[in-house]
Order: sequence, then structure tokens, then C-alpha cells
Amino acid sequence: MFNQSNITLTCVFIFTLIAIGVYRRRIRPPGPWGLPFVGYLPFFRKNPPRKCTQLAKTYGDIFCIQLGSWPTIVLNSRAAIREALVEQSDTFSDRPAFFSCKVVNNMRSLGFGSYNARWRLHSKIASTVLREFASPNKPTTEKIIMMEAEKLTEYFLENTHTPFDPHEEIFLSVGSVVYQICCGMDKDCRNDKGYLNLIKNTKTMQEFAGAGNPIDVMPWLRYVIPSKATRFVEILQTLMVSTDAIMKEHIETFDQKNLRDVADGLIFAEKKYCRNPTKNQEITKSDIFSTLQDFLGAGFDTSSSTLEWIILYLGHYQHIQEKIQKEIDSVIGTRSVSLDDIGKLPFTEATILETQRISPVVPIGIPHATSKDTVLRNYRINRGTVVLCNFYGTTRDSKVWKDPEIFKPERFLNDLGFINSSLENELLTFGAGRRRCPGDFIAKMELFLFLVNIFQKSYKIAIERRIQTKK
Repeated sequence: MFNQSNITLTCVFIFTLIAIGVYRRRIRPPGPWGLPFVGYLPFFRKNPPRKCTQLAKTYGDIFCIQLGSWPTIVLNSRAAIREALVEQSDTFSDRPAFFSCKVVNNMRSLGFGSYNARWRLHSKIASTVLREFASPNKPTTEKIIMMEAEKLTEYFLENTHTPFDPHEEIFLSVGSVVYQICCGMDKDCRNDKGYLNLIKNTKTMQEFAGAGNPIDVMPWLRYVIPSKATRFVEILQTLMVSTDAIMKEHIETFDQKNLRDVADGLIFAEKKYCRNPTKNQEITKSDIFSTLQDFLGAGFDTSSSTLEWIILYLGHYQHIQEKIQKEIDSVIGTRSVSLDDIGKLPFTEATILETQRISPVVPIGIPHATSKDTVLRNYRINRGTVVLCNFYGTTRDSKVWKDPEIFKPERFLNDLGFINSSLENELLTFGAGRRRCPGDFIAKMELFLFLVNIFQKSYKIAIERRIQTKK
């Protein structure tokens, strides 16, 4: 028979086992099993964001998967993303040592660089320069956007008689805005070989990267399919040659008393910070000049893709298109739209927000990594863990968005007909935390001015032609 001492020891043993089980569950977030060597990769198929959203229904808004050689956590709600990227920003702002990150300026670039004191200074310099030359308060910024918006509208009007694909012209026009802000507004971009080469190389890189780089998560593949790694390096080097040529041209004509654009701003910053590298976190000329490549690479695709989605949705939902047109007619009339009109066209702005929600152009952001061991919601996350933010999943959260699969711009309006700022803040279009996109204000200006300009100048003509055709 058991005596009191034996019973006590047995109870202690049972409770210890339970405690160990609970502790183990807290070490690693729950998640699905994967396969040897490749992990969960084969199960993603063609739509990883949607698959992650489905997995979140089973495992919660923080779950763990194995991506090839890398243990990975996926954050699937706005709350989880903010808890990591904002509340523990220093811990969750690193980048994984992927092959693609390493070859981009040896992990010292703004977009793919390791998170440390040098990167924080680099980020501060980049944001300051961009704000200096692209601020909404600078008339040149609005002038550049309006000029390109008018060119795009003219292209639409010239092709209203037959069906056409606007993709190339939208990409060219939106990209031209960023290029002129960075390299000078006196550029005739459509006849600028440097710009056209940059456009070509950027599209090549996007197409290559869009297909995914399996070498990032399975580094041993470099020895199995070396051509994949070689091709990535070749494309990157071509892009670097383009931006190096731009910087060289600006250095030759640089005048400290007359800073013309972002490239000049970076040259000025290099002279300020690189003369005393020990004092300034060992930041180098190469680090600062590489910022131009980050700005140009990030500024081309996201805004142009969003504008394409807006045009696609409004082509499908004629009643929403007509409502936007009535708002523009009643508020702006025949005068030219300006940045001062932001806030005066709430339904138009709500349509932009709804497009960004239902069709996020960056459904899963650039991978983050943890810089040290940490705890997130009682789960232990080891240093070097890859962190994926499923922004697509946040836009399909039925607790936040009623009927999330339906395109409804009015969801962003409050009872008074103005933008519901609290709901707008639920969107993480431009990321969160220290790695948030520094050029978000440019994208907002572009989308507003491009959309209103297109509708104001082309809608009525299209309607008139449709009426004439019916007659």
C-alpha cells in the first residue's frame, strides 16, 4: 500500500510531467509538420498567403513551420504583427542570412541589411533625405506626379477605341515619378536610356524574385542548381551598374549649395557622415549610395500594381466608378486636382484603401528575423528565427472586416461620411515597426493624384463616346 510519502512523490511527479508538457508547448508555437530537408514548402503550392490564412484557423494567429533549413514563425493578425514588430521592434527587425540578402551589399543595404546601430543610422539618413526631396510640402513633388498622371491619362484617351493593356504605361509613369524625385525632374524619362534600362532591369529582377528563390531557404541547392544563384547575382549586378552610373553622373555635377534631388542628398550625407566613420557607426560611402537602389527598386512596383488593381475593380463595379465621378465633379469640378484636395474626396480615398485591403500587393512582407532569444505570447522564439508577416491574412480577419471577400469602399467611411481613421489604421499596407516603408507618403500622393486625374479627364469623354456609339 502507498503511504503518505509515496502519494506525495507521485503527485509531485505527475505535476512535474504536466509542467514540462506545458513548458514544451511554450517553447515553440504550434504548427503543421513538414518534410525532411524541405519542411513545409511543398504544401504552400501557388498561394502561400492564403495557405497561411487557412493554417491560422487551426493553429492560431502565431504558428510555426519549417522553411527548408529555417525554423519560421508566421504572424497572421494585426495584433500579433504589432506585438512583434512594434512592441519588440529591436528584437524583430533583423533580416535572415538568406543568400539573396547576403549578396545585396553584403547585408549592409537599407532593405536587406542586418539590424544594428549602423542600420539605424542608415535608416535615419535615408528617411531624412527622402523627406527633404519628396515632401508633400515641396511643389516640385506634386508637379512631377501631376505631369506623369496627365501623360498616363493622355495615353488612355488615345487608346479608347480598342481594348489595350495599361500595365506597361502605368509602370512607366509611376516609375518615372520616383526616378525624377531621385535623379532630377528635368529628365525626359521616356527618352532617357538610363531610365529605360533601369525599368527593364527592375522588371527582370521582380519577375525573377516573384518566382521565389529556393536557395534562400535551402542553401545546399546552390551546389545542385548553381545557375539559379548565378542568375540572381547577374541581375543584381546589372541593377547596381545602373544606379552606380547615376551616382557617378551626380558626383561630377554636384554643387553643395544647390542640391537638386535624392541622389544629391545622398552625396551630401556621405560627405557629412563618412568623414568620421568611427563616430558614425562605421557607415560607409557604399552603404549610403546603395540607398538609391533601395528607393528605385521599392518605388516602382507597389504603387503601379495598386493603381492597376483600382482600375480593374472600377471597371468591374460600374456603380462605384460612377459614385467616384460624381464626388469628383461636385468637389473639384473642372479645375485641376491638387494635394490640398486630400480629405475632400472621402469615397475616392476609401476606394483606394479598399483596393489596398482586398488586393495587397505585398501579401507577405520581406522576411524578418529575431536578433536575440525572446518570448512572444508565452512562446519562446530563438535568435535567428525567420519571421513572416501574413498581411493578406490581416485583411481577411472577419472580426475586423465584415464580408472580407467583398469589395466595399464604404466600409472605410464613418457615419458622417468621412474616412474612419481607426479602421484605416487596421491596414498594414506599408508594414510596421522599424522596417516600415519610408516612402509610404509618396505612394499615397501618387495614388490619389493619378486616380483623380484619370477620372476627371477621361471618364466624361468615355461616357460621351459610349452614348454616341449607342445612337
